[in-house]
Amino acid sequence: MQSVIEKAKNVVVKVGSLVLTDEEGKVNRGVLRNIVSQVNWLIDGGRRVAMVSSAARSAGFGRVGKWGDKVAMKYKQALCAVGQVELMKEYQSGFAAFGRNVAQLLLTHEDFDDRLRYLNIRNTLLTLLAEGIVPVINENDTVSTAEIRIGDNDTLAALVSILWGADLLIMLTNTDGIYTEDPMSGRKAELLRRIEEIDSFSSWRNGGKSVWGTGGIETKIDAARKVAMMNIPTLILNGLRRDIIMEASSREDAKGTLIVPSGKSFQSKKRWLAVGKRSKGKLVVDEGAEAALRRGGKSLLAVGIRKVEGRFRQGDLVSIVSPDSKMIGRGLVEYESNELERIVGARKEQIEQILGQKTSDEVIHRDNMVIL
Repeated sequence: MQSVIEKAKNVVVKVGSLVLTDEEGKVNRGVLRNIVSQVNWLIDGGRRVAMVSSAARSAGFGRVGKWGDKVAMKYKQALCAVGQVELMKEYQSGFAAFGRNVAQLLLTHEDFDDRLRYLNIRNTLLTLLAEGIVPVINENDTVSTAEIRIGDNDTLAALVSILWGADLLIMLTNTDGIYTEDPMSGRKAELLRRIEEIDSFSSWRNGGKSVWGTGGIETKIDAARKVAMMNIPTLILNGLRRDIIMEASSREDAKGTLIVPSGKSFQSKKRWLAVGKRSKGKLVVDEGAEAALRRGGKSLLAVGIRKVEGRFRQGDLVSIVSPDSKMIGRGLVEYESNELERIVGARKEQIEQILGQKTSDEVIHRDNMVIL
């Protein structure tokens, strides 16, 4: 843990609802100020830091004292609208004590789906960081619906880390890290201080969240998997412990879980294809196509496709999977789904005869594909 913090230059710090507020939605000001102090310490150490902050809905309830039991989306969104003001007021006041300004970014998955909007977010983020302003990022819960929701801020933190090209993701939660089993179960649970094979890691299932939380241990592991593909380590720490980030940087016995990345690295567009944009369908390929894609750096041709799943248009992102349903990669498709269904298994010289026209020899060109 010490070395990853020492080496990191670009850090995303994600703070959970259970850290920032209590069950009544009251902001834990002492905890928040301590986290702000630690972020300032990271910045003073020559690092750039972006924050992803949960707790808007709980802070909204803490402010207005109603609607907490309402299930209608309009009330949840209204609480988030109120709570964002409460949280930003606290962050602004906290960082002002160190002479720093803050900025707010509210995002939905649509912002990551669209390449131009994705780049605009990145440019804004880089500008704020270059000017010494601390970005505080959250999902835009006041407008998001099922179609555009990211769903939890663990995933959002992963997306921001990948978009920016961060070299460390710190997740502050209400536990000391990832355990071998639920530490609340009464059985002996051991803290896992280091996880190296996150792709094959399977944790115990834990709700791990309050009435306000949307994440849990599983979403943190999923987020760690995403950033590990981009060679970004994840550090899970207990945000309720005072000065925990500084402790993890100076003590070998500090409590926490370090998730080691896979060692891969991708350029900006490949990062966007890998996790930023949402997949609209699946292409199941045969063994020959799988081998060509994994080892040969080839484009995907119709002849190697066995099955088309989902409805999508030309230019949409689709997943490429093996015959045994293992993920191979993702890419931007040159044909819409109903056309692809007609040319499954066809050689490239047969495409025009079947469809009456040919958009491309390739179904997915290698330049528009990322192999995972």
